[in-house]
Amino acid sequence: ADFKVNMHDLDSVLALGPAIPGGVDHVVICAGHSSFGDISRFDGKAWYENFHNKLLCVSRTALLLINGKELKLVRDGGSVTITSGLAARTTSRSWPAISANCAALDAFVRCAGIEAPRGIRLNAVAPTTVTETAEAAGQPTENTVPRAVVAAMYVESVLGTATGKTWLGGDPGAPKAFGEEVFNHLHGKKTDATAAAAAAAAASAPVAKPIIKAPAESTALVIGNGNIGSEVVRQLREKGFSKVHTADIAGGAPADFVCNMHDVSTLVALEKSLPDGVDHVVICAGHSTFGDISRFDATSWYDNFENKLLCVSRAAVLLINHKELKLLKDGGSVTITSGLAARTTNKMWPAISANCAALDAFVRCAGIDAPRGIRLNAVAPTTVTETAEAAGQPTENTVPRAVVAAMYVESVVGEITGKTWLGGDPGAPKAFGEEVFNHVHKKPKTAVVSLPSSPSAPRLKVRISSGAGETFGVDDIAVAAATSLGMWEAEGLDVEWVPARGGVKALECVLKGEVDVAYGTFAPVIAARARGEKTKVLASMARGLAQNLVVRKDKVPNVEALRGARWSVDGIGALSHNMASLVVEAVGTEVEWVVAGPPPERIAQLLDGRCDCCLVRVEEARALTREHAGTLTTLLGFGELHKMVPKQPHGVLSTTEHFLAASPEICGRLARGLVVASRVLHDSREMFHRAVRNHVKHVTPSDEEIRDIWLQEHSNGSFTVNGGMSRAHWSANLDMYYKLNPSSAGQRVDLDDLLASSFVKDALKVLGAHHNSSFDAPVE
Repeated sequence: ADFKVNMHDLDSVLALGPAIPGGVDHVVICAGHSSFGDISRFDGKAWYENFHNKLLCVSRTALLLINGKELKLVRDGGSVTITSGLAARTTSRSWPAISANCAALDAFVRCAGIEAPRGIRLNAVAPTTVTETAEAAGQPTENTVPRAVVAAMYVESVLGTATGKTWLGGDPGAPKAFGEEVFNHLHGKKTDATAAAAAAAAASAPVAKPIIKAPAESTALVIGNGNIGSEVVRQLREKGFSKVHTADIAGGAPADFVCNMHDVSTLVALEKSLPDGVDHVVICAGHSTFGDISRFDATSWYDNFENKLLCVSRAAVLLINHKELKLLKDGGSVTITSGLAARTTNKMWPAISANCAALDAFVRCAGIDAPRGIRLNAVAPTTVTETAEAAGQPTENTVPRAVVAAMYVESVVGEITGKTWLGGDPGAPKAFGEEVFNHVHKKPKTAVVSLPSSPSAPRLKVRISSGAGETFGVDDIAVAAATSLGMWEAEGLDVEWVPARGGVKALECVLKGEVDVAYGTFAPVIAARARGEKTKVLASMARGLAQNLVVRKDKVPNVEALRGARWSVDGIGALSHNMASLVVEAVGTEVEWVVAGPPPERIAQLLDGRCDCCLVRVEEARALTREHAGTLTTLLGFGELHKMVPKQPHGVLSTTEHFLAASPEICGRLARGLVVASRVLHDSREMFHRAVRNHVKHVTPSDEEIRDIWLQEHSNGSFTVNGGMSRAHWSANLDMYYKLNPSSAGQRVDLDDLLASSFVKDALKVLGAHHNSSFDAPVE
């Protein structure tokens, strides 16, 4: 291709603007892929990835092209044509992820295509299996469509005057060829014979049946105890349910338990609160964002899906599969909330309609023979009468909450699965405007709660050398936040920071007795231990790096040009060098290392030409490539680097055995405060934003950039919410270290000698485990 672009990576997409300075009249997106398979094949992370790989990246790119603010590429009056799929209009047990993606994209196009900004037209093509693809995969071609026929539909969209339309590229009835072989061939994947055989065996196994119990023998959990949820609770109790539990977000409606569906750990925590499980779960939660397409930027568009589609559907997947979340009993049911916007067309509802259409499609497919005999349904309410009244809006065509709640109850006590109850007339009531929408989705502010030390405990001073030098960035944000957001102060610690030039120098300061604790990468700690120094890791600061590879355009125009490039790092063996080495290995090239020092020095060398490329914190990369667009560009963004190097070096607090023995109280307070800071940053975008504004002074990222960075960090589990000290995590870290340093393999350090994990373990005894085990398992 003329240009390389990865739609997962916002920087990669935005780089197209400067790459084509004159712009284009039309953009056609024949990209994005879903995940094949029935619901049992997904865990929480894979489910999220499915939407990121198609719906989120494709629709976000279309939004940026249309609005012409962050990405100036499509000229006024042009067009954008995207690819959805016929799965939106079909029902198959193996297509819950595919169908949800395609249904959401069709709904997005239907609404966002109405009077889009700058006269841009927006359409979609929904292909069936293409004949040539089926042939290449060795599959039957019956009911497939030649690619020339499908391609002609994209061309018709480009050359015509239609907008808001989806061309159907075949018969919505699935061709025989559309199975896993074709799907994997299409997306460059190899079919795993073992996995395919297991899936076939599972498909042919007897299907578990729902267990219908009398209400007096049944228990239920209602998540979202607001206007509708509280009425569902009342009606279930009226039916005679033996127990109906409630859960809501912190600061939300009164409830038995706190639950925030963005955070899997709060769902998993319900296991301990409800050790016997429940028979039914009703989710009256999740919210979309109101407004036409011009009101969104890249970050707020992602937030819209995160706040409803992603968190609600993921909760349903986890409940049904019973692996990561063991709460719902066999033969029970899950009822979620979608919305009538899935069936309507309105310029102001592209985000709402896409969320609801995806949830309906998900239920339609995933409800077929779901694992463990679980039934899955949805209710799609219109505006509830009581809500319209409370917001001071007209009640015409609204529906009383008791009527809507009865639909949830019917789903719970009945035998139906895969159904969406329509809670009103799909024609929007007059009341459904921004006033009602804002009234329904008022958000409580997240409070920061730290664990204060005993009032009688004396304040203790600790000196910490910072390998980040004079500045903190997003990569250092947990230790920075522990200081500025008051977590260590609440622990009775007075922290004195001493700048050092990289992680190696930071640890040297400890060994020389100049400071008590070092903050830097773990590699120097392992190296020091191997040569006989009594160094230990106290706690992990993060689980990876939030960095981009920034290059000089005149020296490194593409990945191939990295060979022989001058790559600046803090120091040999420092964090930046370790991460860079892993990237170089993943690319399969060789570079010349240039020792420059901490980030400011690396950036200075990049700007004046003393080096050709370097890893730069994401917030700095955004600012640098924006301010020096003629000189610098992002070659590999955060998302690409994460896929290339899934296991990354990261920062730690480290010290000596002598200090651990002499000052255990300080070490305990440091570990507790850092875990609390990590949890606050993971749970609250607001607190992350505050921490970035407190510490990132060398560049000024926009609010939108900060939101996007938080979402990436949050979604990838970068924060060590349980201290990052599990043996599995550190065994992998040691493997990485010796892979980077093969000459040291004969002196492999023992984990028990390296880790002072007792302090994090004691912190978790006080704080409780965060249960974010899919990313950061608690220390054993």
